[in-house]
Amino acid sequence: MVEQGIQQILSEAKAAFLGATTSQSLYEQKVTFLGKSGRLANVMRELGKVPAEEKPRLGKIINLAKEELEALYGVREKDLKQIEIQQQLAKEKIDLSLPGVIQPLGATH
Repeated sequence: MVEQGIQQILSEAKAAFLGATTSQSLYEQKVTFLGKSGRLANVMRELGKVPAEEKPRLGKIINLAKEELEALYGVREKDLKQIEIQQQLAKEKIDLSLPGVIQPLGATH
């Protein structure tokens, strides 16, 4: 039962991470799944109710899922930051071929 919950959380988190369109929304998804009160942390708390012989195996599965999600988060964050930088540069593009501001010659008396 716990194992199915882990797999479900893993698939939902992957979909949420890949569906994020900004780095802020990606971070919010990270908090939802990997945060202190996140869904994966809740599953780790339930590990205490599992029989002792199952704990090492389930703990390993949880840790692998967490590592996989953190790696996916890092890659996706890097991609989104790059996209945001490109969008910012496109907005701030300056046309150097435009004529500059003409400064008046001389001084006023």
